[in-house]
Amino acid sequence: FKEASRKGFEVAGIMSNSVRFIGIANSEGLRASQTSTDASFSLTVDNKKDGSGWASYDTRDVEKLPFEKVIEKAITKAEKNVNPIELPPGEYTVILEPAAVAELLDFAAYMGFGAQSYLDGQSFLIGKLGQKIFDKKLNIIDSPFNDIYPGQPFDYEGMPKQELVLVENGVAKTLAHDRITAKKMDAKSTGHSLPQPNPWGPIPFNVILKAGKNSEEEMISSTKRGLLVTHFHYTNVVEPRKLILTGMTRDGLFLIEDGKVTKPVKNFRFTESVIKAFNEVDMVGDKLEYHGFTIAPALKLPRFTFSSGTQF
Repeated sequence: FKEASRKGFEVAGIMSNSVRFIGIANSEGLRASQTSTDASFSLTVDNKKDGSGWASYDTRDVEKLPFEKVIEKAITKAEKNVNPIELPPGEYTVILEPAAVAELLDFAAYMGFGAQSYLDGQSFLIGKLGQKIFDKKLNIIDSPFNDIYPGQPFDYEGMPKQELVLVENGVAKTLAHDRITAKKMDAKSTGHSLPQPNPWGPIPFNVILKAGKNSEEEMISSTKRGLLVTHFHYTNVVEPRKLILTGMTRDGLFLIEDGKVTKPVKNFRFTESVIKAFNEVDMVGDKLEYHGFTIAPALKLPRFTFSSGTQF
């Protein structure tokens, strides 16, 4: 509040810190338990001039919450997002910051990589396992065994979680299974069951898009004309089999011209197939962040479709 008030800004945010325990047992001798901690800090800054800034951080260790870094990033975004210009909708080169990439991948994991959606005929992976679905620069795994945001090592059936290679060099490799889908598909449980019974089936909840070699600065400097996207909100599914999503930009959309961020832009609604968008990737970021249920870097995409403007 002190930092924002110096600049005449208003702030709103959430800081949470919690401990969680889960235990599973049955009469056949199954015993599984875990205690875990969660801490998060999210901040939105309103500059009172038609713009805002946002930043967040999630960690398992409250001592590692970088409050100053989050505050500085959100305020800096708000400072730059003053009197945004209006641009026509259409196809743009975009640099998606990690939160925006994670939003798209959360839907991909939920809509495609679970075996139940595959059995129900709703997955975009039907008929495509073993085939190239994304750019070869993209490698995606599901693993609770990571240092950034470790997950639960067993599922809600008490089965141990396995690290899955979901996409390797752009090629779709496998699905997440619980015991029910494994039996139906003559496979083995991968430890991805939700509490039973449920209509969703197994879902990967520890998705990681592996880092690349490019900094965000390199992405920006290599862009003749494009848009820098902070994050998305109100994202929904339009067509699951094509993984077409729609949603809106938020808290900082910026025009890039001749390798420099030049002007803030009024928010857009996007309507885009994640399969199409991720089929051609120019650059993959070298820093990973955790947002939603996904660990992801920034991505530079040569084509991303914004279908209309928004009212806010």
